[in-house]
Amino acid sequence: MGVRVPPSAHFKYKKLKINKKKISNTESSIDIIVENKDYINPFESKLKELKKRVNLKGFRPGMVPVQLIKKMYGKSVLIEEINKIISEKINSYIKEERIKIIGEPIAKESDIDKADLNNLKDIFFKFHVGHLSDFKIESFSKKNKFTLYNIKVESKTINETIENLKVQYADVNNLKEVTEKSNIYSKISYKDKEHKGLLDIKILDKKESKKLIGKKLNDRINIDLKKLSKNDEGTVSQILGDSIKLKDIPSKVVLQIENIIERTPAQLNTTFFDKIFGPGKVKNKKDFNAEIKKSIEFNYMKETEFYLNRIIENELLSKNKIDMPTSYVEDWVKKNND
Repeated sequence: MGVRVPPSAHFKYKKLKINKKKISNTESSIDIIVENKDYINPFESKLKELKKRVNLKGFRPGMVPVQLIKKMYGKSVLIEEINKIISEKINSYIKEERIKIIGEPIAKESDIDKADLNNLKDIFFKFHVGHLSDFKIESFSKKNKFTLYNIKVESKTINETIENLKVQYADVNNLKEVTEKSNIYSKISYKDKEHKGLLDIKILDKKESKKLIGKKLNDRINIDLKKLSKNDEGTVSQILGDSIKLKDIPSKVVLQIENIIERTPAQLNTTFFDKIFGPGKVKNKKDFNAEIKKSIEFNYMKETEFYLNRIIENELLSKNKIDMPTSYVEDWVKKNND
């Protein structure tokens, strides 16, 4: 459905008639009329190009009548050519008119679907755009004070960080039988299902996991998976390598051991130091602790700076009202979720 715009409201813009209407301080509609003389030549040229390439039974290559090409491919060719023109011109218009748009123009109306390929006429488009409103920021006064906090790094935090790194960079050893510290890669079967997963003996139920201690590669064990996981769905999902509900699995399953490993926390030595900070950067435990402390301090400072910026932003927003293109944003969300 087209919208009739009075001639006085139109102006020529590189062969296209474009009219911008203000909806609010942050939203506008842009009406564009593409006259038939602006797109007929590229449309017909594209059809002639297609004629050279189309192979159709009953016709020699390049001899398919243009009218038949138009009937078969005309609408898609027309839409493609019109979209090229519209995209180029609306972007140029927005740039030259210095419209500070948010997002991209959203097509709201068009009569291109009603186009008669044998009687091409002007084609109408309506776009919805969101843009920034004109506003002045009220600056802070000398009374406004903000604090950048300096967070002290405690020894406990340094030690916890080092312990976590030792686990993260642990040595992995392959074992022949399961111990109380093992991780087991396994195949678990029940009913007609089969899963491959990982068991960490240290976090499993102690009584039920005793059935696994001392078992070797390829051993098969009947085990109560619900008891083993302490009826915890997260643990069950880890064991099975998939997201599974407790109610969907039986108590008894068959577990076959495919691999047994044990992770030994890394030792505080130059090999470990080099992995964390690079070759030769740290030579002893004292320097290592100092570098860890610096890293934590750096991260703390980034967090406090981020916190300070949020405080300043919130203060600015409370002092300055900034209009948002609410209706446009709703249209944009709907368009991108369809």
